[in-house]
Amino acid sequence: MKKKLVCLLCVILAVGAILFSGRAFALWYKEKAETTLFELKDPISVINEEYARENMIIDYVYDVSDIAKNAGWADYVFVAEVNKVRGVRYSDVELSERLYLHSEPRTEYEITVKQNLKGNLKTEEPITLFKGEGVYLHHKMTNLYQGDMLPDEGHCYLFLASSGEDGELYTHGNHGNEYLCPIGELSSSENAAEVIERYETAVDNMDESVRIGERFTSKYEAE
Repeated sequence: MKKKLVCLLCVILAVGAILFSGRAFALWYKEKAETTLFELKDPISVINEEYARENMIIDYVYDVSDIAKNAGWADYVFVAEVNKVRGVRYSDVELSERLYLHSEPRTEYEITVKQNLKGNLKTEEPITLFKGEGVYLHHKMTNLYQGDMLPDEGHCYLFLASSGEDGELYTHGNHGNEYLCPIGELSSSENAAEVIERYETAVDNMDESVRIGERFTSKYEAE
């Protein structure tokens, strides 16, 4: 009987050690996940087309199909080249009871602003832009707003972005960026000219009453 109790105690201690070490590892990895820039394992084109998609469906406080309202909500409206997709950062990492990590991905881009429609960002030098969507940690699955796609490097987009309190630029949703053309074709693209003209009109007629909360100035403002 005594031998059985000793064996049972050893098993309990062993299981406890495994659980403790597993949780300690998960806590360490949680901190690592929140402070690391993770490189993408696949190109954006593959991610957009082939990854499983978890669509975020939200109720907006205004009609996001109205680009004059979108322009009023944004701090900055601009045309930019996407030079590089730097990777994904993860915020709000949570540890579940089963040691699974859940997180909110943010894709980090290096862009160059070519034309300001609203605001006065630096042009002709690389700056950083975050899109509040991306690839989940350890899964070939994206977390995107319904109907949205991740901007791809080597192309130009019309962006609507806001500045965070940290001075960084943030965009999200399919109303936060619109495709224009490949880099190098901005001056000759009919699609780019048409989209830019629409947003110039939207900025001229923007409705800023839709913006809720404090506005901040980006650290990428031109001097």
